[in-house]
Amino acid sequence: PEDRVSVMGGVAFWNMGYGSDEPERARFEETLVSFTGGVNYTHVFRNGFFAMVGLNYMQLESRFEWSQEVGNFTVTLTDTITQVQVNALTGEYTYVRGDVDVSVGAERSVIHYNSTRLFQVPFAIGKSWTWNRWQTDLMVGGVLNVHTSNTGRTIYKGELLDYNGASTDIISNQWAIHGMGMANVTYRVTEQIGVTAGLQFQKSISNWSTEEGIEMRPYMFGGQVGLSYTFK
Repeated sequence: PEDRVSVMGGVAFWNMGYGSDEPERARFEETLVSFTGGVNYTHVFRNGFFAMVGLNYMQLESRFEWSQEVGNFTVTLTDTITQVQVNALTGEYTYVRGDVDVSVGAERSVIHYNSTRLFQVPFAIGKSWTWNRWQTDLMVGGVLNVHTSNTGRTIYKGELLDYNGASTDIISNQWAIHGMGMANVTYRVTEQIGVTAGLQFQKSISNWSTEEGIEMRPYMFGGQVGLSYTFK
């Protein structure tokens, strides 16, 4: 039996996880490469079985891009020649200047970067295998979002919506539960210190959406690297 502490960070790829009925905003939003990191404590029992609990931070990024035609948009042209007068005797020209209002076609465009920050408690059980200095861990479990923050801009009911908070007009993800699977490989530089690389997958069991008739269960896949310390 032994205890391990690992600190890891890396990148994550994610998907909104909408159901068969997508919200209006779906076609205007694109997920981006995101970030994750955390610290885990692992207690190893006999035969390599272990239990893990930790603290995790995940920042999910997306881009909202939307445009709309604006009809009868008025532009004022200042100091514009409005009239030319000709002197009949001298043939000289006199220019009359003023402001002119012109109606033109226009398009309103919005590009905004949205962010969802998740502070999580992961928990899992798993099995370790060791070959000389190499160690492999496989585990399954869950994740609880204990604190969340959603900030951004999107389209909602035909209007632009600015949102900010754990619970908004479109999203509520605090205390949401995710299923999780992880696989790590560790090279032990010494008996106690190791270099670790791993893969993590999360899928939300809870529905993040607060819109009627809309389901949103995001899933994330990421890679991490870090260090581990073993207490004998």
